[in-house]
Amino acid sequence: MNAEKAVYDDNITIVQAVGYDAASEVPVYTNDYTSVGTFGAVNGSLVCPGDCAAMVRYSTTQRSAKNHPIYLYNWYHGVSHVFEEPDTLSALHVAALEDYADLWLAGFNDGTTDHVRAGPNGAVAQSRVVGATIRHRDFT
Repeated sequence: MNAEKAVYDDNITIVQAVGYDAASEVPVYTNDYTSVGTFGAVNGSLVCPGDCAAMVRYSTTQRSAKNHPIYLYNWYHGVSHVFEEPDTLSALHVAALEDYADLWLAGFNDGTTDHVRAGPNGAVAQSRVVGATIRHRDFT
């Protein structure tokens, strides 16, 4: 949670974290929080409306039944855009998302287990790309 709050501004509050084992819909970890984001938009950038989001795509070594690569996606709201270019994610926000994604690639250790970004069937993230454009992503 402390690593993730660095990608959100102070309008975003992290309220809960839920973790799952591969191929399970039963949570193995749940924790409630009331932690406010610490990312600060700077001069030359503005916070986007709530339905706008930045995308982080992780590659995996897994392939689908049709031999297509499997990717993992995360969407982050509360991002900032370049002042003159409202569709372009600010460079500082790109860097914050890259840093956070790199932490997931390295893994978080709780003292006994390394936790990494993985899909619902166990495909583990190998590398990341942060999209340079801001997208529309509904809360569904």
